[in-house]
Amino acid sequence: MVIMHVVAPGEVGGLERVVQMLGRGLHGLGHDVHVLALALGQETAEPFLAPLAEAGVSTRTLALSGRAYLRERAAIAQVLRQLSPDVVHTHGYRTDVLDAVWPGASGSPSSRPCTGSPEAGGRTAATSGCNAGRFAASMPWSP
Repeated sequence: MVIMHVVAPGEVGGLERVVQMLGRGLHGLGHDVHVLALALGQETAEPFLAPLAEAGVSTRTLALSGRAYLRERAAIAQVLRQLSPDVVHTHGYRTDVLDAVWPGASGSPSSRPCTGSPEAGGRTAATSGCNAGRFAASMPWSP
């Protein structure tokens, strides 16, 4: 099974560890796992991607400015067309809202975990993120 994870990683955090564990674990089970990391502004995704690459997981970085939303969507759509994944899993509020539109449009099932953290406002932030993801998933898309 071809599985793609899309994430805008920070320097450190739970989301990053979860994606690393999922990527390594699914690759260990024989799946073709790809992780696409969005590097926004001056950020770099290399510290996050290095353990995945060492484990044999395919990694890609998409370097963008923080508000290059249309370029981000177009670049992710291009990667989806190239890989034709069976499942696309977005992680975090940015990718859940901006990029979760593509999986349904590409024919791949998508997964958006609805979780929150005390730092982001806990339950209220989690509910807002889930509702935003539902809205984004209903938006039309054309390649």
